[in-house]
Amino acid sequence: MDAIDNKILVELDINPKIRISRLAKKLRISQQVADYRVKRLFSQNYISKLAAVINLKALGQEHYRIFFTFNAKKEYSSKAIFDYLKSQKGVYWSARTGGKYDLLVVLFVTDFENFDKFIDNFNQNFPGLIKNYVSCYVTDYYIYRHKYLSKNYDAIEYGYNDKVLDITDLDRKILDAIKDNCRISSLELSKELGTSYKTIINRIKIMERKNIILGYRMFIKSEDQKPFVILLSFRNYSREAEKKLIAYLARANSVTQTLRLFGTWNLFIHARIEDNERLQNLIIELRDKFDIIDNCEIIPIFEDISIDLMPL
Repeated sequence: MDAIDNKILVELDINPKIRISRLAKKLRISQQVADYRVKRLFSQNYISKLAAVINLKALGQEHYRIFFTFNAKKEYSSKAIFDYLKSQKGVYWSARTGGKYDLLVVLFVTDFENFDKFIDNFNQNFPGLIKNYVSCYVTDYYIYRHKYLSKNYDAIEYGYNDKVLDITDLDRKILDAIKDNCRISSLELSKELGTSYKTIINRIKIMERKNIILGYRMFIKSEDQKPFVILLSFRNYSREAEKKLIAYLARANSVTQTLRLFGTWNLFIHARIEDNERLQNLIIELRDKFDIIDNCEIIPIFEDISIDLMPL
């Protein structure tokens, strides 16, 4: 990583769809160098994907975060558990975690009945594995840029008030294609899907206008920035106090996501922080500034198991 790589990351964080020609012009390098550098950041696994952020709520999906604690004497291999989760419809993200919980699953389902079926099927496939689980329903979702890179504080938002919208089969195929690669050209996509590139451009614009496509985001892996989940519960709740806390988190460089929850916890914070001391400083800072905070739990993320941004 050098100064040019860092500048490329900043530009891709602000606009993951930026054209190579535009990127090269902004950085005053050749298009060949810009293209090579971007590809190298992928090959080095620093960038994992440049993706479309899809409003699954608008597609009729309900959003749950589930924290599992496993029995110590489990008789199942991690590979078997992980392969199972990767195969399950609705699993948006799953991760191996530390602390009180062993596994975090982000699940999108059409209703509580399907949530219940997911838990039941997990139990049936791995009887005796789950000691306990805690689930929370997500009401509002705020996704940020990697602010420590770009200093861009814009948020991508969706929530329980979003209307459910119909999409065509073509729309669904487009979303499947751009969920991991928002930079794919309309011409290439039109050849894959057997339609005109103008149709592709038009359908994407319509889905952007309807907030089905909420925006575009860079996903990175960094050895320097360790991922953590911070769970907060509230006391003396007021919506105004919560809004001030969320606004503060939107400006905190280490925070990449904030979610309002209904359940055991009130707020889910995803953060990338250099070390435990800086993490603790963030917690102390939040407690000092916001009396609304009651309890706090910190969960280190050890390993991503699966990420599927369109798990339908």
